[in-house]
Amino acid sequence: MLLQVSRGKKSFGADVVFSDIQFEIKGNEKIALIGRNGCGKSTLLKILSGQEELDEGQIIKQSNIQIGYLSQTAISDENSTVYEELLRAYSDILNLQDQIEEITRRMAAEYSERDLDLYASLQHSFEEMGGYEYQTELKTVFFKFGFKEEDLNRRISEFSGGQRTKIAFVRLLLNKPDVLLLDEPTNHLDLNTIEWLEGYIKHYPKAVVLVSHDRMFLDDTCEVVFEIERGKMTRYKGNYTQYMDFK
Repeated sequence: MLLQVSRGKKSFGADVVFSDIQFEIKGNEKIALIGRNGCGKSTLLKILSGQEELDEGQIIKQSNIQIGYLSQTAISDENSTVYEELLRAYSDILNLQDQIEEITRRMAAEYSERDLDLYASLQHSFEEMGGYEYQTELKTVFFKFGFKEEDLNRRISEFSGGQRTKIAFVRLLLNKPDVLLLDEPTNHLDLNTIEWLEGYIKHYPKAVVLVSHDRMFLDDTCEVVFEIERGKMTRYKGNYTQYMDFK
């Protein structure tokens, strides 16, 4: 189990949004969070991300779990280029790359068995982390959101608000958090990007929790449904159509 909400309750003033709910995320589950407008779906995502707190109940998380939520993926510096911003998703890889380059320079000046062993270890870690593929991955995801090669060198401040949101979305996907929280991810995306995103989510190696009014999108991506209805939560196994058939 990655994360669990136990006997959760949330109110706004006298209005109880939900109470005594049980919610959990296991493995690499793709979860649809559904219910009528105002039932608390987006509120629950904010609670899972740490933006909001439960009034009652508790959240149990696996240690060192990384949770990614689009509204929390802030642009670090709007004067930086898009490429500089997206590279921040690969800070661990870039740090390893710097270490490898430093050892390479050291070994060129003076041979050392210790440095040679360290070099081999760092190279192995670099390869395991996708050090030889990250440039391709960065560009692939960025271009799938409708951007062009020349956009990588433009400053973020030059883009519209909607485009900046897309850039933040790209950054979030490149970060690859253990739990990816997506609230209406298909808004403002064209059909080709939506189809690509469906495939990306289906093959995402970690967990995803989705809120979306696009029922076809939920059908094509999710395998578990949690419904909030009249302040209570129920779990159903299967996609959206299977949930509807069961109901």
